[in-house]
Amino acid sequence: MNFHEQAMRHSGACFSLLNEGRLKEALRYCTSHRIEPPQCLTVAVQTHQEHVLCAEMEQLCDYGWWLKRLRISAKRDSEKLRVKFKFQAARI
Repeated sequence: MNFHEQAMRHSGACFSLLNEGRLKEALRYCTSHRIEPPQCLTVAVQTHQEHVLCAEMEQLCDYGWWLKRLRISAKRDSEKLRVKFKFQAARI
């Protein structure tokens, strides 16, 4: 599955969760896929700041937001592997 398909699937899943009023589950959904939810959103949930929630919840449903984060996550994973193999090769 490519990044575009993943982004579409994840944004749709978050949209469904948020429409059901399940914000905390949507945040857990992000972290379960190794994507950090918007920081201001997690702070807003903890402090019950309703005015911040609406704008930030839209990000979880945004295809572009997911696409960007999926690409960043893949690059980080790739870099971690590169460093790991480089370190292992240096030890040999």
